[in-house]
Amino acid sequence: FEMYDIDKAYIIDGGSQITGEVGTVNVIAERVNFIQCIQGARAMNGGERNIVHNFNVKVTDVKLIDTLYGGGNGYSVVWNSNIEVNGDTEVNYLIAGGSNGYTNKSRVVMNGGHAKVMQGVNRGILNRAELILNGGIVDNFYAAGDANDSSVNGVQHESYIELNGGQVNKFNKGTSNSVEYNG
Repeated sequence: FEMYDIDKAYIIDGGSQITGEVGTVNVIAERVNFIQCIQGARAMNGGERNIVHNFNVKVTDVKLIDTLYGGGNGYSVVWNSNIEVNGDTEVNYLIAGGSNGYTNKSRVVMNGGHAKVMQGVNRGILNRAELILNGGIVDNFYAAGDANDSSVNGVQHESYIELNGGQVNKFNKGTSNSVEYNG
């Protein structure tokens, strides 16, 4: 899925519509004014299962993305996700894991732009987060979950962090399962 030079996109889901299994999903967004949410998969009811094996996202010069998840929403499974943020992209929430569900491994690479929050887990389970900052500015960087948001109660098993460039205004270990992360 590719989008260039458009005004708005609301919710971009990897995978099939609510239930199914998909091998690889690629999302490329360049020079977009607004994207509400990009997420790895979506399955909202307990009887549904949406599985995505590889979810790849590359965003460049997007004026505003509210939430960018490597993982999925609801009862979804994302095995591997790769997120790359470039240029003058502005992201409110840059999250390796999902809003719920299970994410096995998620790699987030920020080469430029600005993120208000960059974190590992949100809700659900995230086995391994790889958070890499090569450029850009992150206001609040959390190795696991956002410690300032009580709704963030996900479980994260591993973190790998590289700070190669850019700027972090506030760094925090974050939370896993609503307690301080010790991974």
